[in-house]
Amino acid sequence: MATKEIINGEEKVAQADFRKYNSLADRMEDHAIFLQQDRYKSIIGNINYASVAQKLYEDGYSTSPVYPSSLLTFIEKYKLYQYDVKNLMRKMVTNIVAATLGNHEHIVVNCNSNASEGAAKANSANVDLFISLHMNASNGKGHGTEALVDSESSGSYPYAERLC
Repeated sequence: MATKEIINGEEKVAQADFRKYNSLADRMEDHAIFLQQDRYKSIIGNINYASVAQKLYEDGYSTSPVYPSSLLTFIEKYKLYQYDVKNLMRKMVTNIVAATLGNHEHIVVNCNSNASEGAAKANSANVDLFISLHMNASNGKGHGTEALVDSESSGSYPYAERLC
């Protein structure tokens, strides 16, 4: 099929192979396999969608120099970032923790935001216990969870320990 490509800074028409699928699931599976090629290894495990958009362009996924910005505009316009695994996990854990504490007759104030905003929300709500869960320990490169407390002798320590 004829397609427009940017080659050496000039727009040219090139012939390209396209595929047809029987279902969306087949298409998504094939695309996932396609992106596992060595040329796209820089995006594997990368959860920063802006970085992935740029790396896809650099790795030759698209020849258009505006591909990264066009993709980011689309993601932002339709709020597709809300489907990122990291955001979905954060929401899921927040809901589970809130429900669990609520089931034990605790009043839960969702302070899900950055740490200083969360602490300010907790302080304004006059809470007895404030636990801040960090699910991306070690600048997003680590694996695990941490819960910040004043000290091991703090009354919140046993809660934080169980949450982790």
